[in-house]
Amino acid sequence: MNKSLDHLLNSTLETAIELTQADKGNIQFFDESKNELRIVAQSGFTPQFVEHFRIVRPGYCACGLALKRRERVLVKDIAKHPELSHLAPIFLSYGFTAVQSTPLFGAGGELFGVLSTHFEKPHAFPHPNLEMLDKYIVHAARQIFELN
Repeated sequence: MNKSLDHLLNSTLETAIELTQADKGNIQFFDESKNELRIVAQSGFTPQFVEHFRIVRPGYCACGLALKRRERVLVKDIAKHPELSHLAPIFLSYGFTAVQSTPLFGAGGELFGVLSTHFEKPHAFPHPNLEMLDKYIVHAARQIFELN
């Protein structure tokens, strides 16, 4: 990965963590030929988390659901989520109980990745925070797509 893209990914992630008031986060790129997401930037996670979620298929965990649905997925409390509660022990072992995953689209509408922010405790996702994230991520995603 080139230095400009690496810097843009990390600064985008840090801003998204701040806007959502999260504890951790990651960005994954979608490899359409393999039908999988792979982590390209992360903040706050252990090497074990990165290895466990290094490759994610559509439908697996929040980011995989966001990829599959092509829309944001909010998990306020993993233990209470109807589709993901079976992953609660894994999420808890990596230090988070809530997550939001937002798909990343290029200027032409191409889905190329997912940005996720993670929360140590159950989280309500205030609407203004998500609005700010949406406004920010539209521009950042286009820049990332162009550099990728």
